[in-house]
Amino acid sequence: MLLNHNHADATYVIGSGVFAKECLQVLYREGVKQVINLEYTDFHLVPQGAQVFLGFNNTVYRRNFFAAHDHQLYRWPTYVHDSAVIEEFNCLGQGVWIYAFVYVGWHSTVGDFNVMGGRADLGHAVHTGRNNYLGPGATLTGGITTGDNVFFGAGTVVSNYLDICGDTNFLINSVVHKDVTQPGNYYGNRAVPGNKIIQTR
Repeated sequence: MLLNHNHADATYVIGSGVFAKECLQVLYREGVKQVINLEYTDFHLVPQGAQVFLGFNNTVYRRNFFAAHDHQLYRWPTYVHDSAVIEEFNCLGQGVWIYAFVYVGWHSTVGDFNVMGGRADLGHAVHTGRNNYLGPGATLTGGITTGDNVFFGAGTVVSNYLDICGDTNFLINSVVHKDVTQPGNYYGNRAVPGNKIIQTR
């Protein structure tokens, strides 16, 4: 389902990769007739006040996008797959994309522009910052707070009542059992040397 979306207005999808194609397919399936797909470099063609989906889910590219553009000049609908279970729909920020079989528990909040992959799970009282990506099967168990621009690789599990700082990336199948206070790349709680970007699509 689409939230905060007006079918009477044109909908813009920014990007040309796999995720953009997926966005287009979903919008057509949802009965959206006026869909305009533009490259990242053509965002200046989007009129202020238009409703927009970001058709790329790499948190670094998104962070750069927000640094270059005033996102508050546009409208950002949210998409929730029909199979997802959201305990409180008012917990969802703008521009969120939620895949199949996601669970968002009681008293949790999903930050603006989060992407939650299939079967991702937020337990009770989890609060994610802006522009987080939870890969398929990632689980934030309960009482967790994350900063902005956090990437959780597929299958990552974060233990209860932890704080995860912003600009942090976790490799696939990480198990996080301590607070993470320094930005960087991690496998579980162990920092990964180098500056390679651990991202997706």
